[in-house]
Amino acid sequence: MPATLKVTPTKYRNYKVSGDDLMAILKNMKKKGPKDPNDGKRVAALTSTTLDVSAAVSSARFEGDGNIVTLRDGKFEAKAKIKSMAVAYSSETLLPEVGANNLSVRAWIEWARFKLKLGIHENEHVKKAKSDAVTIVADISAMRGVGVDADKGKAALAAAGDLQKQIVKKYNAKTLEKRFNAIHKKLDKPKKKGRPGHGPVLDATIK
Repeated sequence: MPATLKVTPTKYRNYKVSGDDLMAILKNMKKKGPKDPNDGKRVAALTSTTLDVSAAVSSARFEGDGNIVTLRDGKFEAKAKIKSMAVAYSSETLLPEVGANNLSVRAWIEWARFKLKLGIHENEHVKKAKSDAVTIVADISAMRGVGVDADKGKAALAAAGDLQKQIVKKYNAKTLEKRFNAIHKKLDKPKKKGRPGHGPVLDATIK
């Protein structure tokens, strides 16, 4: 495949939450947790994903696709495809970490369960976004640019330039951010009616 995906391992970060019981910790998470870009609400954990297509295009190499065709008006039509292009995909997950506290054994067990499920849920965000990144890179590889000029060399350069413009227009930073946010939003929908979304729920009633 001419365009390839360069994946950086997920970066994990923590933010501190405190409280002497789970209810206090839950309230602290709602105060300190990261804001979901889709609804602006604070959540227990958040995964952000980035696909840097613009940077990849600037360092990409292009080549001709097929023979240069002579048109009826005597000008030349050339097509271009990607010869090599490495697109970087990265992800970062922010999770809560309990600081000093007086939690009971039962409360600690519930916190451990919640934290484990939360990590699994956030990993699904990483996997879904990465899968979509693979689809995007395959689409970029299939794209072709077209250039027309009275000079063959200039027609070839125009074709490469056209392909660059197409890629950046379709997969610019703003478009990709909206696309990935839509994936994350779908994953965060409530599994059952009346239940909150954004993954697992901490049972703060446990003392």
